[in-house]
Amino acid sequence: MTIQRETLWQSGDSDEFEAVFDRCSRAVYNHAFRLTGSWSVAEDVTQAVFLTAWRRRAEIRLVDGSPLPWLLVTASHHARSEQRTLTRWRNRLFRAPADEILPDPADDVAGRLDDERRMREVLAAVRRLPRAEREAVALCLWSGVSYAEAAAVLGVTESTVRSRVSRARARLSRQLATDPDPPPPIVRPPSVGAAVPVRPNDPGPPGTTASLAAGRSPKVTAATAHLQEES
Repeated sequence: MTIQRETLWQSGDSDEFEAVFDRCSRAVYNHAFRLTGSWSVAEDVTQAVFLTAWRRRAEIRLVDGSPLPWLLVTASHHARSEQRTLTRWRNRLFRAPADEILPDPADDVAGRLDDERRMREVLAAVRRLPRAEREAVALCLWSGVSYAEAAAVLGVTESTVRSRVSRARARLSRQLATDPDPPPPIVRPPSVGAAVPVRPNDPGPPGTTASLAAGRSPKVTAATAHLQEES
């Protein structure tokens, strides 16, 4: 992306912003899935990220000319918010009569169940990490952001990021080797879909929801692929 094109989409050029979506949405979606363990929640998070990016486009901090590191960190924030919402909903769910429990059709897709089950096992271990290490794992190991890029967007030194990744790998290797039971499945309320409400006269970037609905969201690559790699 050239400096001129950066200026265009950050100044509100919808075509250039949609090009940013096309280039980055796959990575953001996979990142969100790795953080939440749910394909449908990952779709919500991805939409929320790009709505936020559209509204705050002039403030986005580019790293080597790319908005992707900023988008991934923003996805982490939205994923945490979704998880808090889901936790509150599950707490209410356990107090409700059994006949009030309704399945979410979006999660009842056979081809995705195995991915979600494996991902939940990894997420259970990742969530036990300190927050700084979780961020380093999500950015550098799962989403392929370089140490330098992660350092720039997190506001720390590159050596700090490397240390966090190294410590996280050691912890995860121990946890995944000794944890015999996967966590329970994520139960998602039908109402969580609108992660970020669209205000009147602020429709958000064109094509965001349509692109996700059209099937651009990919299957995630193996979540544990990098955990045994050398730092």
